[in-house]
Amino acid sequence: MIETKKHLIMKRKTNLWVLLASALLFAVSCDELADALNLDFDIGPYYVEFNLGPEDAGEFVESFDVIAHNIVQKIEDNGGSMDQLDMVKLKTVTLTIMNGEDNFDAFEYFEIYVKTPLMSEKKVGWLNTIPTGLTTLTPNLSTDNLKDYMQEGEITIVLKSQLNSNIVLTNVSADIEFTVNL
Repeated sequence: MIETKKHLIMKRKTNLWVLLASALLFAVSCDELADALNLDFDIGPYYVEFNLGPEDAGEFVESFDVIAHNIVQKIEDNGGSMDQLDMVKLKTVTLTIMNGEDNFDAFEYFEIYVKTPLMSEKKVGWLNTIPTGLTTLTPNLSTDNLKDYMQEGEITIVLKSQLNSNIVLTNVSADIEFTVNL
């Protein structure tokens, strides 16, 4: 059967439309596949105990290290590697008085910073006023990506405050949890 020139042109146009539709379907499928491969999971909570004080009223700064000993393992357990790390954000931070002071009344405010040996301090949490009588605080948290800090392997948490009155030696715990995206 001999195909006419007009028939060949129509056949090519049809093939072109099928090819374009297939390419569009492939592109949509790739986006869906990429979304399906994004992994979100939580790491922690890391439980750290530290002592505050005794301190006189005035400016207050305290630091403690969170060694990310199992962060790499957690990422690998979830099918990823540190090279694939896309985003790390603080999910929760809770400060609790274990003994010593009865509550956080001596503190005017709290600011929480992270730093590493190679990276400067970055403010990641705050509580501008401390309600009276509380033994547990849950500060506001930034939504900043802390990936670069996490990749350093050891993070130092720095607490800053202003003391309204002297405090005795007080044992405090911090529960810290991160959300990770690969």
